[in-house]
Amino acid sequence: METNMQKFLLIISLCVIIAVLVYPHPGLAYKITIRNPIRAANIPELIKNLTNWLLGIAGSIMLIVLIFAGFRYMTAGANEEKAKKAKDMLKWTIIGITITIGAAAIVNGLLAALGAVEP
Repeated sequence: METNMQKFLLIISLCVIIAVLVYPHPGLAYKITIRNPIRAANIPELIKNLTNWLLGIAGSIMLIVLIFAGFRYMTAGANEEKAKKAKDMLKWTIIGITITIGAAAIVNGLLAALGAVEP
C-alpha cells in the first residue's frame, strides 16, 4: 500500500511540476517587436526609397569623379592630350548626372502619377 501511495505522490508531483513549467506566466512574458528594416509599407514606397538611395550613391560617386576630372584638367597644363581627356571626363560626368537625375525624376513622377506615393 505504501508503494502505491508513493507512486501516486510521485505522479501528482510530476504533474504539478510539469503544469508549473508549461503553464504560461503572464508576468514572465515579454513583448517581441520586429522592426521593418526597409521602412516601407508597400512596394511603391520601397521603389521610391530605393530610387532615392541609389540617387544619393550615384550623386556621391559623380561628385568625386567631377572633382577628379577638374583636378586633371587643372594639372594638364600645356599638354593638350591630357586636357582633352579631362574635358571628355567632365563632359561624360555631366551627361551621367543628367541621365541619373532624369531617371529618378521619371520613376518618382510615375509613382506620383499612379497615386502610389505622395510626390
